[in-house]
Amino acid sequence: MVGVISAGKLLTVGHPDDLKARAGKMRVEVTGCGFTEQAVARIRDCQDVESVQAAGSLLSITLVKDVSTAPLVRLMVGEGMEIEEVRRGSASLEEAFLKLIEEKNDL
Repeated sequence: MVGVISAGKLLTVGHPDDLKARAGKMRVEVTGCGFTEQAVARIRDCQDVESVQAAGSLLSITLVKDVSTAPLVRLMVGEGMEIEEVRRGSASLEEAFLKLIEEKNDL
């Protein structure tokens, strides 16, 4: 169990996975090469993709909802990207903390 405290007040207590799930959407991190602007733009145009960021050999994709990554991987390979690794995950615990603080400040 993790407790989130801000300004001396307990905001929430919960399992880290539950807190991370509250904080953000599903993400896909792809390690590889060939992440051209044209290929990244094609991924951005996908219905289930909210955002895409390319930085060197890492491509970070935020999904609108939890969907299969297989169609994205097929598209990436079709666009000439060389994929070494694909990892799915949710927000980090740090991002969960920041989201909870943001929600508290919005009240």
